[in-house]
Amino acid sequence: GEEEEGEGEEGVEAVGADEAGGGGGEGEEDSFGAGQEAGAVGGKGAAADALSSRPAPLEIERSFGLTESALATLLDEEEAMAATDAEIERALAAKNDLEASVYAARADLSDALAPFASEAERAPLESALCETEEWIYDEGEDAPREAYQAKADALSQLMAVPRGRAALRAERMADADRLRALADEARKAVARARPPGARGSAAASEALEALAAARGRVEAAAEEAAEACLGAE
Repeated sequence: GEEEEGEGEEGVEAVGADEAGGGGGEGEEDSFGAGQEAGAVGGKGAAADALSSRPAPLEIERSFGLTESALATLLDEEEAMAATDAEIERALAAKNDLEASVYAARADLSDALAPFASEAERAPLESALCETEEWIYDEGEDAPREAYQAKADALSQLMAVPRGRAALRAERMADADRLRALADEARKAVARARPPGARGSAAASEALEALAAARGRVEAAAEEAAEACLGAE
């Protein structure tokens, strides 16, 4: 009976020891998990500290990393190129204007201005037009704007004589037309002043004759003035 009681006590002690050992294992696992969690938290904190200690990225500026003087130089070069492009455009416009002036002058000499330039005057004009046209397509292909303007001014001076004559003739013909209109009005006024059915007085007849003569002189003077504007030899 005593031996059975001793064996029972030993069995109870063994079970208690096993339970104690098991409890110790669970404690170790709990400690390990807590260590891992602490390490993870500590690692995150270290990474955050490392990131926060890095310098902030620089903002991208329009200077693209250039110094102030280098940037100013580039801006000056850009303005110079823009000014050059604008001058090229003005030169091209002046070239086109000169070319158009040559064509217009040649057409006028053969048509509208033909009566206002003699053969002796027309020859040098046509020669100058040909020379200017050849210059445009040869030496003046890439000439500066001032060169085109100088050629245009010279051409305008050459064409000033026949064009001036044509303008003067137009003015004198307009004056003659106005004088004719005034003479017609005066004649009608004298005619209306006659009594109905009357032949009119001698003074009225003389006035009508004077008006008719004046009108004839006006027309003759207008024709002479027009002829004087022509460039006939």
